[in-house]
Amino acid sequence: MDVGPPKRFAHLHQHTAYSLLDGAARIKDLMAWVKEVTPGDAVVAMTDHGNLHGAVEFTKAAYAAQVKPIVGFEAYMTAGSRFERRRPEGKLDGGYYHLTLLAKDMTGYRNLCKLSSRAYLEGFYMKPRIDFELLEQHHEGIIALSGCLGAQLPRTILDVGPEAGEEVLQRYLRLFGDDYFLEFQDHGLEEQQRLNPVLRAFADRYGIAMVATNDGHYVRKEDARAHEALLAIQTKTVLSDEHRFRFPCDEFYVKTPEEMALAVPENAYPGALANTMVVADRCTLELPIGDRRVYQMPELPIPAGRTLAEQLRVSAYEGLGRRYPERITEAFWRGYLAAAGAASAASDAGLAAGSAAGVSADAAPLEKVWLRLARHAEAGRRAMREGEHYDRYETPHLDAFAAVAALIIPAAASAQSTLQSARSHNGVVAAAQPLATEASVRMLEMG
Repeated sequence: MDVGPPKRFAHLHQHTAYSLLDGAARIKDLMAWVKEVTPGDAVVAMTDHGNLHGAVEFTKAAYAAQVKPIVGFEAYMTAGSRFERRRPEGKLDGGYYHLTLLAKDMTGYRNLCKLSSRAYLEGFYMKPRIDFELLEQHHEGIIALSGCLGAQLPRTILDVGPEAGEEVLQRYLRLFGDDYFLEFQDHGLEEQQRLNPVLRAFADRYGIAMVATNDGHYVRKEDARAHEALLAIQTKTVLSDEHRFRFPCDEFYVKTPEEMALAVPENAYPGALANTMVVADRCTLELPIGDRRVYQMPELPIPAGRTLAEQLRVSAYEGLGRRYPERITEAFWRGYLAAAGAASAASDAGLAAGSAAGVSADAAPLEKVWLRLARHAEAGRRAMREGEHYDRYETPHLDAFAAVAALIIPAAASAQSTLQSARSHNGVVAAAQPLATEASVRMLEMG
């Protein structure tokens, strides 16, 4: 039967090496293969077991390979409470189930981060588990797929019956609505042959969109043996052990669109292949990394009439005084401002900065002294030049202060003689500070 390749297809259930001791797909190899088998419209999702550890590496590699990344994870879902610590007791209490979750946008990504983190912090018992309470709190912006044979809906259908499965389905539908998709896989397993017709009936009954996935755990079919070795390490056994845990076949790889069309044919599951791209199109998350990185400064309460740079300097001046109260005194700051005012007289930029503050070094409140000094410093900003990586500062006001201090601070001067000397130099009263203080402020001003 000639089914023909799907026009567009995306792998929405794919593990990487961050599915620890279970995923054998190196991210760079995965991206190269996805790009090779779907060169025109390459999309792949990351759905590692219980974590988002590989999200940044996965996204960077996808951007570099010109593949659209979808960030998600395969959550461990408990039927009861995540706070319960006990072994499973029956078919409907399997300890944990799988659930495929994908981020549609930044809200969804943040919610995935919360789910994964709280699974480790609150629900860890054998695996990092979430429950319905957490899903209800953090489901916004997330697409859910019904999952593999280890998921709650398939296991309930197979172990208990379709009626019980329908109750589970309804609960997920109430939570996710149109962002819930029924997941179809076919690796030639007997359980899948029993499960998929029931899922198809649910899809028809409730109008739920179907998607085809392959639960990839390695990149190419020939990597199945390496994956077996990884599982042997996980289960502390050897490849020669005939009774060791292993996957039932070698079909859990990144199949081509043509192979997926054979596994999940359109005539049996209409729309399941094309709907993978419907999901992909809904997922618009772009992590701000690499060339897309943006600096997100917190929203700070800045007093009216000040810039962020000026307020940063004022806060730094204040903090310097708290750290060195015996050396950085109020007299120091007033002396510094007096020297800065003298230096600004020869500079139009400096005059503008000084006149903007409109205060006297002797009479102004200390907060305004700091603000005026901050404006003197910002007036010396020089734009970045070719070959440089950031703006630089010229500090004539600080140079003037250093020169005055060098003249009027004899090594053994008394406080009285220092004060008299300071008054004879443009009213600078900060000369009681050692030159080491000037060096500290120079470091502060120059960044």
